[in-house]
Parts: sequence; C-alpha cells; structure tokens
Amino acid sequence: HGDLGLKQKLSDFPGFQNVLVAPKNEIEIQHLLAQTSGVVDLPNMWEFPDTISLFLQQPLFSAPGLQFAYSNTGSAVVG
Repeated sequence: HGDLGLKQKLSDFPGFQNVLVAPKNEIEIQHLLAQTSGVVDLPNMWEFPDTISLFLQQPLFSAPGLQFAYSNTGSAVVG
C-alpha cells in the first residue's frame, strides 16, 4: 500500500483502470473529497448493491473540478 495523493486520478486505481472514459477519467481524489467531481447524486443509491456500476453508467453533470454539488455517490466511490 502506498500514499494516496489528492491529485491522483481515479482511473489510476484497480477497478477503474481502462473503464473510465472522458471526462470521468479526469476525476481526481481531491474532486471526490471536495464534492467537485461532477458525479451525479443518485437518489436511493444505498439501496443498490453495486454503487460503482451505477456510477459508471451515469454521465457527469459537469466537468471534474468546475462545480460544487454534494454527491453521496461520489462519497461512496472514494470509499
């Protein structure tokens, strides 16, 4: 295990490598933590067993880093 960098892209991590396409491949850890990832807040997402699959299926509402919007989904993705 290594250090987690705020500027590390989500696409650098196992499970996300080679599956994230633009603009999701530009999401950084800092975007997820600061609620600026552009990840849509999916209602009732806690009822679904695979939040990551839901995240992969949904488009972003804005480019990563541009707009603040609270997202439970983004928080779940960052873990």
